Amino acid sequence: MLDNNDGCKYSAHCSQECAKIGSPFKQGLQIGMENKQIPPQNKQVDGNIKRMNGAITSSKRFGISMYGSPDDYVEAAVLAKEAGDELLARLDWMTLQPKVIVDIGCGSGRMSSKLKERYPSSKVLAIDKAENMIGYAKQQTANHLLMFACADGQNIPLRDHTVDLLFVNFLFPWLHDQNRVLREWQRILKPNGLLLLTALGPNTLKEWREIWDHALIPQLFDMHDIGDMLSQQGFDDPVLEVNDYTVTYQHAEKFISELLITAILDPQLLQLDLNLILEKKLSATFEVIFAHAFMPLEIGYQTSDNSLTKIPLSHVRHALNKNK
Repeated sequence: MLDNNDGCKYSAHCSQECAKIGSPFKQGLQIGMENKQIPPQNKQVDGNIKRMNGAITSSKRFGISMYGSPDDYVEAAVLAKEAGDELLARLDWMTLQPKVIVDIGCGSGRMSSKLKERYPSSKVLAIDKAENMIGYAKQQTANHLLMFACADGQNIPLRDHTVDLLFVNFLFPWLHDQNRVLREWQRILKPNGLLLLTALGPNTLKEWREIWDHALIPQLFDMHDIGDMLSQQGFDDPVLEVNDYTVTYQHAEKFISELLITAILDPQLLQLDLNLILEKKLSATFEVIFAHAFMPLEIGYQTSDNSLTKIPLSHVRHALNKNK
């Protein structure tokens, strides 16, 4: 589970960054569902066969040990890049003018930069749990006018209902209490704010689950279960799609190292039988779920002391028109 116990050497700087952009950010860093399914697509993504750069190091990301340097992670995260670009393309369908955007689990900051390029007048806050990834992202995105915070996905240093667009790529499966996280994300989203996220489906690593199922770190979800979670937590009209990606490799070392560096497999639980691995084709399927949902236009109603709830007539009209 992601936690906030490790501290962050960027915390003081993050607080200053958050204070720069005004009231949305806290001064102190406290650290009937509609499913749209497209046919699965088998996308071939060639694995780079270079060896890992230098010695393996360890840091905390997703609440577990992250092996490799930020450069290693960026090189290994081929699928996360593909999925991030695909998730970003969902915004082509929508007419949004977000003022405040948050990229949770920003990693290298690549998607944060793309969000800033798409919405140049917006304020973009990039959040990641790993200190070294925040430092790396700051170096890589120096000219993109982004802000950064070292925080996890379930304790976000923002005031209530201040975010227009929440972008969460390749983080949701690594969070242990998804309902709690969705409530936190609801807390910071404005009425009619948009959540975009990716998750991993049950076909992920289907070729290898017989030998590695016990070492799999991310939780796998059926697409419909995610839709149910979003609806139960009060999001409006969740839309979900699924794509299958096939990642192929020429060398077993590269294959295993990328699964470790990207926190797909737990190295402490992984049992490597090289002969068994070499007998199989070096490829892996990843079922990626894309989801988006909006916050309701009206968030909550106040109840009086005599247990009477007052609902504005305009809200009733809106609900009636929506159901026509």
